[in-house]
Amino acid sequence: MSSIDKGNQLMEPRAAEWRGVGERLRRQAGAVGRFGPFVMLALLCVAGKFLSPVFLTTGNLLNVARTVSFLGFVAVGMTFVVIGGSLIDLSVVATIAAAGILVLALQPVLGSIGAILVTLGLGAAIGTVNGILVGYVRGNPVMVTLGMNVVVAGLGTTFAQ
Repeated sequence: MSSIDKGNQLMEPRAAEWRGVGERLRRQAGAVGRFGPFVMLALLCVAGKFLSPVFLTTGNLLNVARTVSFLGFVAVGMTFVVIGGSLIDLSVVATIAAAGILVLALQPVLGSIGAILVTLGLGAAIGTVNGILVGYVRGNPVMVTLGMNVVVAGLGTTFAQ
């Protein structure tokens, strides 16, 4: 047996050892990937409780839920975009901003219900134009929605001034 063979024999058990370590690391990384965000959220809540006495009060938690709830509606809408296979809609932020500007401008004139209905119509029109340009004209979704983002942001800025 040559010294090279002896060296290989010595290395084989270590290689098996390292393979076991790699498998353990992969399992642990999978657990971190699944539970990491929840652990971080819990740590942030504990830190917030120690840093501010009002952090975990009912009033503050309701205020946070009220403030962030519209993002849930946006996420539901974006889910339909992802399910539809387009995977991207860059005009969402500008559409939300334009809707906010429009509903505030129309509310004194049309009342709350009228302003909301007109604003929903604006959002539906923007989505319809995006859908036609992507679905029927076969435009690139990134370019179409980025262009719509620029157009709607410009119109919203102009209307607000």
